[in-house]
Amino acid sequence: MTVVVLAAIIRNSLVYAMKNLLGTVTAHLRSDCIAKKSIFALHLRSLSVLKYHTQKSKIVNILEKFMAKVRARHILVKTEERCNELKTEIEEGAGFSTLAQQHSFCPSGKYGGDLDEFGPGQMVPEFDAVVFSAPVGEVQGPVKTEFGYHLLEVLERTD
Repeated sequence: MTVVVLAAIIRNSLVYAMKNLLGTVTAHLRSDCIAKKSIFALHLRSLSVLKYHTQKSKIVNILEKFMAKVRARHILVKTEERCNELKTEIEEGAGFSTLAQQHSFCPSGKYGGDLDEFGPGQMVPEFDAVVFSAPVGEVQGPVKTEFGYHLLEVLERTD
């Protein structure tokens, strides 16, 4: 009889241990499944963010094709008087690029004042107001901004 009781105790202990082990394994699998679901959700979220930014950049690229663009150059000086003197020199035949290299305080001066191509809102408002309305090839100014006084020349514009 003792063997039967002992066998029953061992069997019950094994059943209890197996249930505990099964419970532990199930809990780990559930937590692993939750972790995998979380990782998958993060992956989907990052893909949707990437897709949003890709679509946004495509839209921006399309819109930029239809936006006005201008290519201009300028000479930046500290006083209105100096700006007027340089404008007179240009009207008398001096080269805009040469004067920009010699007198402009802007880093673009070393490139003859060339600012390359830009769109609306990329420069200060006073600057934009002139370059998006002035005739191409005519020197404009003095134009006062927070940086000083500018002479501006629109080289190209697409509307």
